[in-house]
Amino acid sequence: MLDRAATFTFKDDPLKRDVLKSLHYYTYSSAKVICKLRGFLNRLQSNPQDKASMSSFSQELGGLAQNAQVWGFEDISRLAGRLNQILDDLENGTQALDVRVGMLVSEGLDMLALLVANCEEEFRRRNSIVKLLDSLALTGNPT
Repeated sequence: MLDRAATFTFKDDPLKRDVLKSLHYYTYSSAKVICKLRGFLNRLQSNPQDKASMSSFSQELGGLAQNAQVWGFEDISRLAGRLNQILDDLENGTQALDVRVGMLVSEGLDMLALLVANCEEEFRRRNSIVKLLDSLALTGNPT
């Protein structure tokens, strides 16, 4: 199923450059957030009671999930959302930050970094599919 970001039709005009520039900014800022999240995780692992780090971590993850949803990157949004749920459980005391949980969160951040690094390729792939579908739809309707 194609999502919102895939429905934008590229044309060789300045709008294409603006979209790509915005996408590059999104991937750059998302990568910076993920680096920041790694720092928060390190602080949390050394001081699991640090509510300020937990709150900052949660806000950054929430922003990452929301921005991914705007761009149509559902995997990033779902993964960041699930990591945020784990963080909420840590904050509420229903989950302890043990070694296993710390490793899972770290693995989640690694996967987020990989997904963000592949955003432009994914965006171009989805756009190519939309263009092909549009062309295929026109073949059955002679003008």
